[in-house]
Amino acid sequence: MLNEGGFVNINESEVSILGYGNVFYKMFVNSPNIVLLADEDGKLILANRMFYRIVKDEIVDKNIFDIFNFNKDEITTHLKKNEELFIEKFIYNKYGKELWLKIHFYLVKHKERRFLTAILNDITDIVEMTRRIDDDEMMLSNILNGVEDFICMTDLGGTITYLNSSAERILGFKKEEMIGKKLSEYFHQDELEEAKKEFQNLLDGKGVIDKRKFRLLNSNGEYIWFEFIHSSLIEENNVKVGTILICREITEKIRMEHENKKIAQELEYERLKSEFLANVSHELKTPLNVIYGIVQLMEMFKNKNETTEFVNNFDKFFPILKQNTYRLLRLTNNIVDLTKADAGFLTLNAENVDIVYLVEEICNSTRNYLSSKNIELIFNTEVEEKVIACDTNKIERVILNLLSNAVKFSNNNGRIEVDIREIPGKVQLTISDNGIGIPKEMLNEVFDRFKLVDTTLTRENEGSGIGLSLVKEFIDLHAGTIEVESTVGLGTKFIITLPDITLEDESAASYSEKNYLEQVHVEFSDLSK
Repeated sequence: MLNEGGFVNINESEVSILGYGNVFYKMFVNSPNIVLLADEDGKLILANRMFYRIVKDEIVDKNIFDIFNFNKDEITTHLKKNEELFIEKFIYNKYGKELWLKIHFYLVKHKERRFLTAILNDITDIVEMTRRIDDDEMMLSNILNGVEDFICMTDLGGTITYLNSSAERILGFKKEEMIGKKLSEYFHQDELEEAKKEFQNLLDGKGVIDKRKFRLLNSNGEYIWFEFIHSSLIEENNVKVGTILICREITEKIRMEHENKKIAQELEYERLKSEFLANVSHELKTPLNVIYGIVQLMEMFKNKNETTEFVNNFDKFFPILKQNTYRLLRLTNNIVDLTKADAGFLTLNAENVDIVYLVEEICNSTRNYLSSKNIELIFNTEVEEKVIACDTNKIERVILNLLSNAVKFSNNNGRIEVDIREIPGKVQLTISDNGIGIPKEMLNEVFDRFKLVDTTLTRENEGSGIGLSLVKEFIDLHAGTIEVESTVGLGTKFIITLPDITLEDESAASYSEKNYLEQVHVEFSDLSK
């Protein structure tokens, strides 16, 4: 046991009586560790076999402090204040090989004498293993830091525990700034919920966050696009402790994709524009040729003084002349309005109008024409009168254009329905037919500028391809919406919503049927054969 001075008291009589002396000596000699006994000045008295095997062959007049190059004063002073001392020391063994020792010093007191005892453990393997681990970690760190991709490790709560140098370089934050923070703090708000869901799925073993695109905040307050190319769980002893995420910066790739998409769109726009111009040229040329042909006939009759022949053919030529004049007027109006829309000069001449009466009158003005085509027109309304602010001329052209389309793509004995109803804050107008319908993949293109839905569908019917585009422009001008639903073989439905608002100090306007008949001839001009 230890006395007040920190020394071990050895009671010799107790040792001899109990017969422990020989036991202690054998333990000393055969210990797998180096065991040394020296006097208070450090002169070696005893050394066990392991010392001779490893350190020295001869210890005559050797001092323990000299053998291991220890500072005597530091060690003895420490031992007087403390009961023991641990030191790790690097030496060379007697074969010149590196040796790391962990030395345990303590003082023993026996018969008023003080002895210095040292037990030396060979920790060379542990030190070398630690070195290898450190070297491996350094190598791994160098490898990870040399990778161009963003590498991040988190705990199970999403807190960042490691970042490679590329993460620091790409985002501009110091590693110390980010480590300890939630990775979610750097996600763009638009992708945050999806990122959290993906992270949870990874933890639950439901999937990996591969090929997902997210934006992360950089030090300049900007968001950089990344693609997660790998994600996995980190486990220790089969227990999940964290995640590793590898991300590749794709900001430039995204920019190039957008640029290429923009170029492709511009090229497609130019192609469609060229097709449109060719189509418009054809549209203009067709009625002009007809009109020019009639003019030539009239001139021929005049030159031959065949007045009677001219008069006799007047009823035959005049409807054709008028019909093609309407076609030219319709196309010209569309081109002018299209140009105004592109230039931002398309204006709304709004006034308070009974929209129910307006739409019903427009429908009534088309009944004779539709009857001649064996097409039934049904007008339904849930409200008898509804005054809203709108541009009557533009609404008239919208309705007639949609009716014209319905006729164009309806079969013989077809049916067209026009419905009006109120919904909260809006008026909804629906025009539907049971015609040939529009393919699903083309529904998103029906309102595109210069776009004919399908040339195979329109081949038998003339058209410039800008009518529905203008319809949408007119509805947008009213702060309304227009949607289309269609099923091939069953028909098409256009749904228009207009704001339920009126102008102050304005009374509802009224219009006569003859206002619409002329416009019907214009809008339906390309349907006559």
